[in-house]
Amino acid sequence: MDYNSWQEIQKNEVVRKRLAKRIVRECFRDGEFENIHANAVELDDDAVQAIMTDAVNRTHVFLSKLSNAMGDLIVERLKEQDDVPDWDDPEDANLFG
Repeated sequence: MDYNSWQEIQKNEVVRKRLAKRIVRECFRDGEFENIHANAVELDDDAVQAIMTDAVNRTHVFLSKLSNAMGDLIVERLKEQDDVPDWDDPEDANLFG
């Protein structure tokens, strides 16, 4: 990802919100969390560890995509459209205190 795309994420709230939803979609949907949720299984320590390991691995893959030339394409796409428009936008929160 080039500097202009990072700046776009920094200054464009719409892109940031869309990116947050895309990260969740890329890192959690169709993963261990979704499998457990679909089967209504109680979460024991092993299940929680599996969810977190899966989420970390998926987040790493997605951040790797953002870190190379694909990141520029992702940001440009998010400027134009919301990849998951049926999902609620992130709530505005005081993130720094």
